[in-house]
Amino acid sequence: MSAKSRLLRYSWEKPEYHEENFYHTYTLDEAARLAVSLVRGETVKEGEVTVDRSSFYRMEEKKTIKAYYSGGTLAGEAAMLIKDALDLKIPPEKAEGYMLKTGGHIVVDLGDDVYTQGKPHPMIDPAKRIECMKEAIDDKSTGVILLDVMLGYGSHADMAGALLPAIRELGDQAEREGRKVFFIATVCGTRKDFQGYDEAVKKLTDAGVIVCETNKLAVRTAIQAIGLDFAEGKKEIRSKKASDTIPGKASDKLLQMLAEKPRIINIGLKSFSEVAREFGCEVVQYDWMPPAGGNVELIKILNFLRNNKDLDIDEANRRVIMKVVASQPVITDNTRAKM
Repeated sequence: MSAKSRLLRYSWEKPEYHEENFYHTYTLDEAARLAVSLVRGETVKEGEVTVDRSSFYRMEEKKTIKAYYSGGTLAGEAAMLIKDALDLKIPPEKAEGYMLKTGGHIVVDLGDDVYTQGKPHPMIDPAKRIECMKEAIDDKSTGVILLDVMLGYGSHADMAGALLPAIRELGDQAEREGRKVFFIATVCGTRKDFQGYDEAVKKLTDAGVIVCETNKLAVRTAIQAIGLDFAEGKKEIRSKKASDTIPGKASDKLLQMLAEKPRIINIGLKSFSEVAREFGCEVVQYDWMPPAGGNVELIKILNFLRNNKDLDIDEANRRVIMKVVASQPVITDNTRAKM
């Protein structure tokens, strides 16, 4: 069969085998390499991380990883791989906003609602991540701080540069206290992103950050930095099992939607709508903001007023407007203007 007829399945459940023309991958790194290998007809080797491993911690020193991610996909993958390295047989306890929290190891999705209600997303604003990194340094067990830098539309114009002062300050703090904390990062983007992939990587590496090509490599390097690792077995290819099915027919509306450019209502960053317009899409920009500026107490008051059947807010507003319209200006004072 041709490469076009082969399927890839990316799963957070660790697969043990492939099926004929249906491949089960465990990490985004593996999925990308296997996809390219199938198209080219040649094996794409895994990337390498150039780093002096002689200074890495030993397992007996019981150092921990603190990982702070911009979103759930890479955070989930990191949690999955660290779980493998720790040989956790049961799912670790999850706290709100955490993908993993066990034995001092932390993987946080800073894009979770608990961190973004009424606040900018961590792809845009580095403040929350910097706050978390400072807490991590205060934990003497911390051996690695792991993070991602996201490029592209809707992201900070220079997230790498925005994080550097904190990384340098916290690294110096750890050294003054006679300990080593490894900062390990992956830059998710391309050389066509306006922030500049190579520029972001250089800024981080110049500051002593270990930058890896993929999240899988970054997580594995972090795991090795605390004296652990995980095994990746070679998967056998089993014969596929197929069943007879009757293919469904797509509706006319679905076919029309796929054939035409989308009509979009964009809620949030205006840059998203600007990109869509460049491609000729019909876009309406809706400038949404959290009610009451995200103030929880004021939101509760507003909800109470809306749900109180004894209050007719519209009628009350009409009476206020009538009073404003019927009012007459009155001079209450007259003072001399002066500089």
